[in-house]
Amino acid sequence: MKKKKSIIFLSLLILLIMLYTSGCINDSHTTTEKTKTLIKTETVTNTETATVTTTTTKSETKTETKSETLVQTTTITVTETITVTYTPTPTLTLPSNPAKVGEPVLIKLDNKTIEVTIMDYIRGEIANSMIRDASTYNEEPPQGYEYILVKVKIRYLSGNKKLSISPLRFRVMIDGALYGYESIMMPYETPELDQVYLLPGGKVEGWLAFTAPKDKKVLIAYTDIWGDPLAYIEIPEE
Repeated sequence: MKKKKSIIFLSLLILLIMLYTSGCINDSHTTTEKTKTLIKTETVTNTETATVTTTTTKSETKTETKSETLVQTTTITVTETITVTYTPTPTLTLPSNPAKVGEPVLIKLDNKTIEVTIMDYIRGEIANSMIRDASTYNEEPPQGYEYILVKVKIRYLSGNKKLSISPLRFRVMIDGALYGYESIMMPYETPELDQVYLLPGGKVEGWLAFTAPKDKKVLIAYTDIWGDPLAYIEIPEE
């Protein structure tokens, strides 16, 4: 009998434990569901907050570009005018219309005005003898030729720079060809033209020697620094 009571008691105890355990499990499920509900509610709240934040965000970009280019061009034109005349006639001195001995020739070159004059000349046997006596190193003229001594004067009438004067500017024209002066020992009576620089208003004079065919008119040309003739002056034959 005691044994049967013990079994019944034990059975009741197990049933109570099972009932208690079942209630705890249900409570646990309920708690879990509540927890899930709370988590879900918080998640929704966070989502709404994120949406508001996104809606109120504003982005604006403004770009402005300004470009300016300045180009300056400078053109310089240099013009050189050459005008050659002699007095008293206004005609240019050309090989067909040269100036005469004693006639000044006006030359305008690069804003400079120059006056060139052949003042005097000596030619033929007199000139040959004077040059022969001046130095034993002076050679005789070629066969059929003779020496010509010419006295030239250059005046620098106007300009704003110095003017270079050289015997190389003078040449003798023979049969259409221009020949330079003779580099010889000049006679004492006819001092050679020096190479000088003239200032505006200055002047210089001197003698030069050339060789030319006997008994024939020749032309003395005044040239620029490149050797181009600017004026012609005629030396008559003897």
